[in-house]
Amino acid sequence: MTLPPFIPPTLAELREWYRLYKENPDVWRLILEVQHSRETLAHLNVLLAQTERAARRAEFGRLTGEDAPLRNACVVVEAELFRVGPVGGKGRKYQQPARLTEGAAGFDFDPDDPVDRAAFLIACGHQKQR
Repeated sequence: MTLPPFIPPTLAELREWYRLYKENPDVWRLILEVQHSRETLAHLNVLLAQTERAARRAEFGRLTGEDAPLRNACVVVEAELFRVGPVGGKGRKYQQPARLTEGAAGFDFDPDDPVDRAAFLIACGHQKQR
């Protein structure tokens, strides 16, 4: 379904409506869903940026080239975030919570970084032989 052009509500407008329509739980749910979708989109933008950096380091040109699908996904998400304006609390840009990156940090391996390369060689030496 194609939507007609419209100006998206700002974070301030959503907050105002949230306060104005205290009695209507359906309006509250709709406002919360809009904000949840925006925060999810901002989180997706962070994940796509991490994926794109990893793909560039691994030299996956077909994924990160100018017309590549991964790059196009990044452009679409960034354009939508620009369209809706500030997403996070108090009108700030979305900031990824620290706990979301801790689990994936171990997979962020740069083979050109001497420290990562040394850690990789040490880990390989400690692997069990099958």
